[in-house]
Amino acid sequence: MAALGKDLLRKRGSSCESLPLYAVNEVPAKEEEKEEAPNEAVRSVSNESSKRCFYLWFIPAVAIFTLVALLSMQLLHMEQEKFQRLDKTISELKAQVRAAQNELALVRKSKAWEESDAMTQMLNRLARAERNTQQFKKDTEQHKKDLEQCKREVEHQREEEQSSKDVKQCRTELGQLRGEFEQSQKDLQQSVSEGVQCKQDLEKLKSTSLKLQKQDGA
Repeated sequence: MAALGKDLLRKRGSSCESLPLYAVNEVPAKEEEKEEAPNEAVRSVSNESSKRCFYLWFIPAVAIFTLVALLSMQLLHMEQEKFQRLDKTISELKAQVRAAQNELALVRKSKAWEESDAMTQMLNRLARAERNTQQFKKDTEQHKKDLEQCKREVEHQREEEQSSKDVKQCRTELGQLRGEFEQSQKDLQQSVSEGVQCKQDLEKLKSTSLKLQKQDGA
């Protein structure tokens, strides 16, 4: 630029040669100011536009983010309350189940006690029936022995030709013994039938107790 200014001064004449050097240098300074002025305007416009874009996008983005965060917190709080209610309901149901199990255990124990009492009573009845049967057998054997003894006495009395009164008395006693023997046989049959019935009832109770034990084990 300085060489171009010197060429122009040479063409205009010697009058321009007397000009000071700073006059030549003033021309490019003004041109540089003219070139920098539009650049500053462009930069200011771009800064303003960037600020506008920043405010137009940043503030709504912050608002949307805040709203989403609040909604997320609200949903999280609602879910926590829901889980708390579910936990409470589950705890109540567990307590009800435990109470029902305890009641069922008590009922089973009471049933088992009742069954054991009934079985004990049945065993006692069976034992009494067996004792009665043994006693009836002993009485029957004794009656048979008495009858044989009476028969022998009658035969002996006949052999010795005792008086008819003694024979009649012995026959009367023999008839009584026969009646007692028949009654003892009837009683024996009845005791045997009772013993059979008691055994059947005992088998039923044993099967019932086995079923209950299987149910308890299951």
